[in-house]
Amino acid sequence: MAGAVISTVGQRTITFQYERKEKVREEVVGIDDKTDIDKEGAKLKLKDLQEGDKVQIKYEPDAYNPAISVKVVGKGEVKKVGGGD
Repeated sequence: MAGAVISTVGQRTITFQYERKEKVREEVVGIDDKTDIDKEGAKLKLKDLQEGDKVQIKYEPDAYNPAISVKVVGKGEVKKVGGGD
């Protein structure tokens, strides 16, 4: 997934935004001990992630499994979800 930006970090989840068909959408993905969280080769914990982090997330869509990996690739901008107005 390209261009996802974290909008909320929860206790066991992250909420992220991405653009599809020129609309901003938001999804939640679970994070557990097996999720590989990484920034420039350094291992991170869920609590190290911040709102506005630009990430690449590997996960199984439509499944309740936690994310496979979260790679922080920079900073992004949290936008208003929906849009068009």
